[in-house]
Amino acid sequence: MLENIESRNNGLENNPIPLFRSSSDNIRAQKSFEAACYKQLTSANTIEEFTDKISGILKGMGFPTFTFSSLTNAPRFILSTLPEALIRSYQKENFINCDYAFRYGQTAPAETPIFRSTIEDYMAAAPVETFDMIRNRRLSNLFKCHGFYDYYLIPLSSGPCCYLLSITTQASDMEGFYKNITAHEQELSLLANLILHLGLLKFKKLFQEAKQPKEINLNSKPMKLLKTLAENDLTLVQTADKLCISLHTADKHSTVIRNAIGARTIAGAVYMALRRGLID
Repeated sequence: MLENIESRNNGLENNPIPLFRSSSDNIRAQKSFEAACYKQLTSANTIEEFTDKISGILKGMGFPTFTFSSLTNAPRFILSTLPEALIRSYQKENFINCDYAFRYGQTAPAETPIFRSTIEDYMAAAPVETFDMIRNRRLSNLFKCHGFYDYYLIPLSSGPCCYLLSITTQASDMEGFYKNITAHEQELSLLANLILHLGLLKFKKLFQEAKQPKEINLNSKPMKLLKTLAENDLTLVQTADKLCISLHTADKHSTVIRNAIGARTIAGAVYMALRRGLID
């Protein structure tokens, strides 16, 4: 059974997107929804219009906030309606290099959605706590400070490239959010694929462009510090003690490492070095 739900302040007032509750036995409803979304998104001439139209469709389902990210090489947000203050804090803390959501999107099969909280629960049950687990708890607290208690993650792929659609809402009572996700799972999957398909078609450079890894050259002493940090999951102070060097010297090596790899923090440098195969 189709429903016409008007989207507010999104330019869709005269063309509401038809939504469906159970698409398993209603192929016509799926096609109607897909065609309506396709029509809206293809009319976008700029990336800003594209973002607004996606936002309008999602608002019609009850999801006011989303991000669409490229995960190949250097993870990055392509589209986002997250608050600017949250984005600034996220980038300042360099969470992009440890975010569980991106890790999942890079390794999970395409179109296997999961809630971020599920990943967090799984990692919390691990017998050993890593630095990245601590970082992700801080990231989770940052999200909650802005009213975002969970995210629905849809990994996607196109050739060798990985992408992630992340959907959320500002609500302390998450029961309604989870019920709404369940009611719209297949619509969200269809929309995710349309975003990727049309994004590559209309804004190919932005959707495909990713920073290519630059060649990294480190001399033996900074490299030894980097390997020790990675192998033992130590702080910089602990690593300096283990290598029998002063904290000042360790800090100088840390600066060399971060500048060479292009990371804001030494933890981010370790993660990037592992991903790039610079260290085992």
